[in-house]
Amino acid sequence: MNPSTHRGDRQNIRQGWQEEVRQQEARREEARQEGAWQGNHQGDRQDARQNNQQNARWESREEAKTPAKALEAEPGRQFTHAGKSFVVSVVKVLLALLCLVLATAAGRIQIPGNPVPITLQTAVLMCMALTLSLPQITAAVASYIALGLAGFPVFSGFISAAALVGPTAGYIWGFLVATLVTAVIAGATRSRSAVDVAAAASARRFDGGLRDVIGIGSGRRGSRISRQVFSRVLTLSRFALACFVGLMLTQYTMGILMQAFLTHVSVSSLIMVSLPFLAADSIKVVFALIFSLTCMKFVESTDAPSEKGE
Repeated sequence: MNPSTHRGDRQNIRQGWQEEVRQQEARREEARQEGAWQGNHQGDRQDARQNNQQNARWESREEAKTPAKALEAEPGRQFTHAGKSFVVSVVKVLLALLCLVLATAAGRIQIPGNPVPITLQTAVLMCMALTLSLPQITAAVASYIALGLAGFPVFSGFISAAALVGPTAGYIWGFLVATLVTAVIAGATRSRSAVDVAAAASARRFDGGLRDVIGIGSGRRGSRISRQVFSRVLTLSRFALACFVGLMLTQYTMGILMQAFLTHVSVSSLIMVSLPFLAADSIKVVFALIFSLTCMKFVESTDAPSEKGE
């Protein structure tokens, strides 16, 4: 055999082996790349799944925070919520009407020289003005007057329709107007009472720079407590002003003018005779403020768990 031919064969064998080794390495590299791609793809799918789960949890939390959106998306749930709200409103109106009737039954204090007695009706009306919405106030007071028109002895002295044309007629007809004026000044709306509005606003009132301007509160906790106290004082002051303008000034104006028209007594004389009512009504204002503050704390305590959950 020719030595050169033998060397050529061995060289061919070596080249073939090297080629096979390169092909094997290429196949292994392709396998590694394919495995890495599959691993990355699987990781992407896991990340996408986790993101979807997180988004679902976030959406559920947002629905819990904003029930109005959930109600819009579910008509049946919206109907149930509207039905519950209607039932609650009816119960509030009936309770207010019952309190007015019971206030009449509790008795009265007669003022010498004045046919208009001191009763607890004004105190009940003040509490209604601060804790009921405008439609609820209208329904309760209108129902009370309608009961008297129907012949039920629900007015002071257990009188029915005769009181609506007597010396106290102006005060009775003024119940509705004076209570609505009080509620509007206190902050009530068509859907929320003054207490509800004040409770919702107390959490976000006097944040930021106003605290530094008025200079209350040194620490974080002390600052928050000071803001809450300051907010309470302003809210109760507004409530007291509303009771004075509505169920005192407006009520007296309507009552005295109609009493003067029916009895032919001068307005100045009736004003002088009605002065003792101011002391009694001032006590009623204090009672209404305490009652409204208690209701406000109750509303805030019921809203506190949802705020902590956020």
